[in-house]
Amino acid sequence: MLNLPGSNAATVAEHTLMLILAVTRGLVEYANAVRAGDWERRSSYDRDEARGKTVGVVGLGNVGRRVAAMCEACGMQVVYADPAASDPSRERLDLDGLLARADIVTLHCQLDPTTRNLIDSTRIGRMKPGAVLINTARGELVDQPAVASAVVSGRLGGYGADLVNRERPEEYAMLRAIPNVVITPHVSSLTQTTYRDMCVRSVRNVLAVLRGESPEAGSIFNAAAIG
Repeated sequence: MLNLPGSNAATVAEHTLMLILAVTRGLVEYANAVRAGDWERRSSYDRDEARGKTVGVVGLGNVGRRVAAMCEACGMQVVYADPAASDPSRERLDLDGLLARADIVTLHCQLDPTTRNLIDSTRIGRMKPGAVLINTARGELVDQPAVASAVVSGRLGGYGADLVNRERPEEYAMLRAIPNVVITPHVSSLTQTTYRDMCVRSVRNVLAVLRGESPEAGSIFNAAAIG
């Protein structure tokens, strides 16, 4: 079986940066105000820019590394937490240390029994007051009611996500009603460019196998088990 690991990493990273900026600057809330004819909303604008903020990247894989580079290019400082990956060019912290340091926390780790509800009320309590949380990995990484409560109370400055835990629609309804929450419908990897690239690479790999040649490196699913 062939797959394309990392094929959507660039577009998911770009979407992550978009959410960071949208939540930090209040893009959706203030754009909706103008749409409703409330141009005077600008007089109460109280948001800040992302430049100079510390971004904590949780999971430094294909997506996390790209997010880190994009944030640095925008003038943000990056720290990361990842028990497996290592990057000597950036400061590595444990998760609690990252939560205490970061102004913006962005999740890029896999979902497993150890990461389900990774960000719950306890860990939110360890975050900086007013910090922004971003999730473009898996909805189940966060305790949605805890996040909603924290944004409403001001403990979190905002939440941006590309997906939710759809097994709990009542929690999603709670989140989407909060002004400084921006949720997109799992579209971060659905760009025309990424889909076209995935299709072309898939066809090339299949043709290579049919010719008795090797497909691109890393594209054989569970290659170690195959031997």
